[in-house]
Amino acid sequence: MIDRRSVLKGFVKNATILPILAVVGGVGTALLSYLKPTWKFGDLPSTEKPLNKDKVVGTLEEFAKDYDFKEFIFTQVTVEYSARGRAATDILGYAVRIPNDSLKAADVGVGPSGLRRGYGETEYKGQKYSIVVVSRICAHLGCIFEYHTPEQVCSGFNYCGGKTPMFSCPCHLSVYDPAQQQDVPGAGVLAGKVVSGPAPRTPFPFDFEIKGNQIVVKSYG
Repeated sequence: MIDRRSVLKGFVKNATILPILAVVGGVGTALLSYLKPTWKFGDLPSTEKPLNKDKVVGTLEEFAKDYDFKEFIFTQVTVEYSARGRAATDILGYAVRIPNDSLKAADVGVGPSGLRRGYGETEYKGQKYSIVVVSRICAHLGCIFEYHTPEQVCSGFNYCGGKTPMFSCPCHLSVYDPAQQQDVPGAGVLAGKVVSGPAPRTPFPFDFEIKGNQIVVKSYG
């Protein structure tokens, strides 16, 4: 038989412990939310798939000759466990046609699900196209780089070793050659070799595919 005193002791004990557990749980949840803003209580996904919409950034007809280029803006959308539910970031990019066989398609930029990461080739109406698609974010300190002629690069960026257009950053004068490849530790072989620092690696690539005559960006990062 349970006496009255035992019941009262159990009640007092639980009444003391429950607030402590509540505080600990609240602090833990807040800490996880701070360390990982996309974390939601009771749901810790193993992967967070991008929610991007495909972006047609150009057609092959717009790249009639080598080194023709086009600017574009891609919106990267990711899960965010907040009142908004998702976060959207606009990323500036370049698509550039480079000379065929400059890069080795079998080695350069193989992305997830067979997508090309920053570089792809195709044949369309009897022509072969080699396309580089990268962000304009400089890998040094995040400035936005431009696309310049060899003369502009030589006169303004302390690099006169090229004879073709290149990406060049006005902040700290990094220069990238879209028609050369570079082995980036942890990322593989990518297009856009650094030919003049201080940038430590190639531009960050987009994952894309070529459908018919359309260059379709799927994701970034």
